[in-house]
Amino acid sequence: MKPLHLIDAIGLVFFLSIFIAGNYFVFARYRKRIWFQQHGVLTKGTIICLEKDERDSDSVSLVPVVQYVDANNELLTVRYDIGAYPSPFHVGQPIHILYNPNDSRSFIIGKESFGLLDWLAWLGYVLFVSCVLYMVFLSKSVFGNLKRTSC
Repeated sequence: MKPLHLIDAIGLVFFLSIFIAGNYFVFARYRKRIWFQQHGVLTKGTIICLEKDERDSDSVSLVPVVQYVDANNELLTVRYDIGAYPSPFHVGQPIHILYNPNDSRSFIIGKESFGLLDWLAWLGYVLFVSCVLYMVFLSKSVFGNLKRTSC
C-alpha cells in the first residue's frame, strides 16, 4: 500500500472544509427561513429591479430589489441578500415577503419552508460532495492507504 502523501492530506483537509462550510451554509439558511416562518410578518411585495451583485466584481448573479409596505405603512425598498443567474424573478413580479417585526428591512422572499434557491443550493452542494467522494474512493489514495511512514 502507498503511504498517505502530504498532497493527499491537504486535499482531504480542503474537501472536508468545503463539506463543513457547505453544511453550515445550507442549515443556516434553513434555520433562518424557519425563524422567519415562526416570527415574521407576512406581506406582499414587488420585484422592482434586478441588480448585479456588487460584492463580487466577477459575479454575474442578479440580486432582486424588493418594494413592500410594513405594518407601520412605511414603503420600503430593500435589496435582497441572495442572487442567482439566471434570476428566478423578473421585474414587476409580485412576491410574498416575510419580514422581521423588529427590523422591517430584514426579510426573506417566499413563505414556503424551503424555496427554489434553497433547493438549488442544496442540490449543488450534494452534487459537489458526491463528486469529491466518488473521486476519493475511486482513487483510494486517501482512505485506502492511511499508513504511517517514517521519514
